[in-house]
Amino acid sequence: MDTTFIAEPIVSIDEKLLGVELLTRFISPDGRPLHPEFVISSWDLDRKRLFLYEQCGNIASMQKWFERKNLFCTLNIDQQMAFLIRNDYILRQTFESMPFIKLELSENFPGLDKGLKSPLLKSLSQGVNGLWLDDLGAGNSNVVSLIEGYFEVVKIDRIFFNEQVKKPTFYELIALIKKYCDKIVIEGIEDRKSMEILREVGIWGLQGYLFKSIPFENVDSLV
Repeated sequence: MDTTFIAEPIVSIDEKLLGVELLTRFISPDGRPLHPEFVISSWDLDRKRLFLYEQCGNIASMQKWFERKNLFCTLNIDQQMAFLIRNDYILRQTFESMPFIKLELSENFPGLDKGLKSPLLKSLSQGVNGLWLDDLGAGNSNVVSLIEGYFEVVKIDRIFFNEQVKKPTFYELIALIKKYCDKIVIEGIEDRKSMEILREVGIWGLQGYLFKSIPFENVDSLV
């Protein structure tokens, strides 16, 4: 299986680079693309540990660039990866040495409904690597995780956004989310037709096909 790391830009409403999301593309031996979530969920703990080390190695190779440009790099992690980041000493030290790395949790991350009553979430929220909520509106929303205010950024799911932006209640929806998390990223931006609305409601970041992804090794070419 071939593995390639990709940098997907996240830009401001004025289309200036804010940072990137580190994505992984897996290609089977016969050339078929494999869904990353499916591949990673099939791994045991040791394989996920090695994968985290591999991701960190790639990010560390560009650490000075991220720091000099004051940009972030986000990673999607599942529950097992979160436990590893908290409990594996070397991994924890590695992440702490790169506070510009942000940790994205999906809406179906176990324990989100418990908020900071979850020891794991409380521990992560107190670390130097900020927590982001990924895919808000994808179908597993829980109010507790948002209200407790431990997410630095909320990313709104592409399908949910495309449904809601057409409604007159979109402004109220964004205002409600911003009561608990001021920085909102809209996912899946494919064109500029909604830019004026997004500017009006104070959206912080944009991500999608409109902003071309590149191999992570070339991430410094984004600026």
